[in-house]
Amino acid sequence: MIQHIIGIRSMGGTSKSPTAVYLKLSLTSRPHSVAAAIASGIFTAKINAQLVPTISSFASDAGVSVSDLASVVAAVAAAGGEAVIIPGITPTQIAAAQLGRLTAFANSYQYLFISVIPWTVVGAIGECSVHSHC
Repeated sequence: MIQHIIGIRSMGGTSKSPTAVYLKLSLTSRPHSVAAAIASGIFTAKINAQLVPTISSFASDAGVSVSDLASVVAAVAAAGGEAVIIPGITPTQIAAAQLGRLTAFANSYQYLFISVIPWTVVGAIGECSVHSHC
């Protein structure tokens, strides 16, 4: 039935009619926007939970004192991968904290990719049910 709405060929129309194009776009883009919102939520939740503890762990393992830990974590988290200079902290300790930041992002992306697999399968099944070419 959906092919008749999208194709409109059975009623003598053309598949290029604006109504059919808009209907097809709404049917195919909605699952993608839902999946993008879910993926964004998963990534945000994971990075917010892991960023500070992971940077703290790497920095303290590199020898950053407890009194300097908060300023190192704040500076590295806010730097966004840019070079950071903190008085009293060695470049090796800063590099370790930056490695912690990268590790937190990598772990968060890992959860994101794992969560995308079911959405990809559902989207592929949905595409095949809308289009008869699968």
